[in-house]
Amino acid sequence: MMKFTAKRVIGPGAFLLAFCLFFPGFGSQQAVMRPTRPTIGKAFTYIRSSAKGERLDSYVEHIEELAEGSVPAFQRIQEYKNRVVRATVRQSDLAPLFTEHLWKDGTQRLLIKYEPGQARVTLTEKGAQAFDKTIKLPAGTLDNDAYLLNFFGYPFAEGGEVPMDVVVYYDKRVKLVTLEVEGKGRKAVKTPAGTFDCNVLELSLSGFWGGLAPSSDFLLATDNPPYLVKVEWGSGEVTELIKRPEPCSETVCKEKAALPR
Repeated sequence: MMKFTAKRVIGPGAFLLAFCLFFPGFGSQQAVMRPTRPTIGKAFTYIRSSAKGERLDSYVEHIEELAEGSVPAFQRIQEYKNRVVRATVRQSDLAPLFTEHLWKDGTQRLLIKYEPGQARVTLTEKGAQAFDKTIKLPAGTLDNDAYLLNFFGYPFAEGGEVPMDVVVYYDKRVKLVTLEVEGKGRKAVKTPAGTFDCNVLELSLSGFWGGLAPSSDFLLATDNPPYLVKVEWGSGEVTELIKRPEPCSETVCKEKAALPR
C-alpha cells in the first residue's frame, strides 16, 4: 500500500499553494514519462524498515522479458519470504497486462487482469473465491506494482509534473487513485549497500488534497538505465538497497518469469 509524508506550507507561500491547487494548470509544467528499457537479469535486494529503524520485511527484485501471446513484455518480479509478486507490462508503452500475488503456502492468490478500459481483480483464499470485482479505467492507467518501471523514463533534465491514475488493491478493496510525480533534483543517498548518486522523484496525491496529504520520495540511481535505490515513505518507513546490484543466479533469483495460470 502506498505511504506518504505531509508537505509543509509556511507563511505567504500557503496562498500561492492553495491557488495552484484549485487552478492546477497555473504555474505547473507538464512532463511525459517515455518508455525506457529497464535493467534485465540483475538482482536488487531491498529491506523495508519502520520509522524507528526496525526491520519489517525484505525482498529480492529482478526484471525479466517474456511474451503474452505475441506481445513482448517486461515482468517485475519481487520475491518475499512468504509470497511472490509478478507485475507484467507491455514493452512498447509499459501498459499493465496483469499483476499476480502468489503466497508460497498456497493459501492466497491475487490476480489483476487488465483489458482495454477495465481491470478485473480476483482473490482466492484456500481454494475459494473471496473477492471478484471489475472496475472501469481511463486510458493510460498504471498498476501499483508496476509504475516504478514508468519512473525510469522520467525526463529529469527538463523536469515537470506527471499526473497518473493507478489501480490500488488493499484488504479486499480496490480503487483508482490519481497521483502526481515530479522531479526534485539530485543528491547523494546513503544505504547499507553504499552511497549512490540519485535523482529524486516526489510522489503525491493529485488535486486539492495533494497539497495537504502526505508524499513520498523515490530515489533512482543516475545510471543508464536507472534503478531504485531507496524510497522514503511518508509514514517514516524506508525501503532501501542492502546489496549492490548483482547478476541473477539460480540461488539469488529463484523465481522465473511466468504467465498466470
